[in-house]
Amino acid sequence: MGGKAVLLIAAAMALSSCAHQRQQTWERANPQYTSAGYFRWQSESEVRTSFAIHAAATMHRRRTALQIGAARVVTGYAVVGYTGTSADVRIPPQRRDAPVNEIGANAFRGSGLASVTIPDSVAAIGYGAFALNPLASVTIGNGVSVLRENAFGGSLETLSRISIGANVTLEGTSSAAWMGFREAYEENGQRAGVYTFSDGAWNWQRR
Repeated sequence: MGGKAVLLIAAAMALSSCAHQRQQTWERANPQYTSAGYFRWQSESEVRTSFAIHAAATMHRRRTALQIGAARVVTGYAVVGYTGTSADVRIPPQRRDAPVNEIGANAFRGSGLASVTIPDSVAAIGYGAFALNPLASVTIGNGVSVLRENAFGGSLETLSRISIGANVTLEGTSSAAWMGFREAYEENGQRAGVYTFSDGAWNWQRR
């Protein structure tokens, strides 16, 4: 292995260690969130190109060179699994300096959750993400724009409180699968709010 490759690997390890330390510092400052260590993650990344101009002076002339570099940068994370034992989960909005922007399919399926809070950074919640949980309360961040089909399948029977943002697409062909919540949400013009279930109906209030 060449010297340059060794240096690149060492630099990458140092950056990863720094990001991990920053995450630990952030978690100590925000103890209300469930630790990132209790989730399984999938990163999203893109290749970014950087340009740098290097100048070098010699005895006879000054030379300028343009150096082009490319690196794969993590732009976000998806939660794809849960390994914790707590029934009350608050998903953190970030991991290692990048936003948490998706909950993957079946990520929390059958995890015994009673309540879950999804941060504003999340844009989409995957198929069956919170299926088969004895949920009582769900808080869905303002950034969420779509709930995939069966995102809460088999969990809505026990739900009595859903806090949700405006204009969220609730996928699925059956209103019955949403236990009447989708109908109530749409009748209220997909308004952001807290929807509580009592006396056989969903009721809206400002959140």
